[in-house]
Amino acid sequence: MKLWFRENVAHPLEAAIAWALNAFFAVLPVDWASALGGWMGRQLGPKLRVSQNARRELAIVFPELSADEIEVIVDRMWDNLGRTAGEHPHL
Repeated sequence: MKLWFRENVAHPLEAAIAWALNAFFAVLPVDWASALGGWMGRQLGPKLRVSQNARRELAIVFPELSADEIEVIVDRMWDNLGRTAGEHPHL
């Protein structure tokens, strides 16, 4: 049942959202798309489970960094990824 749901509901829904965002970013000026993408990345990214993985891996690789410094890196990571997504339709 889980596989059926993923293949027939979750993945098509994710694809539709990705296409809609891509089309939306395409009609915006590149600076606006970049800024909005960065904002969306900073708002949504830290809530995802993968952010915990990033924090854990950064703490392993850079044990000298404080928790606040790791948070800055993770925040900038999501900003960069969001900006990249926002600018992608303009390439």
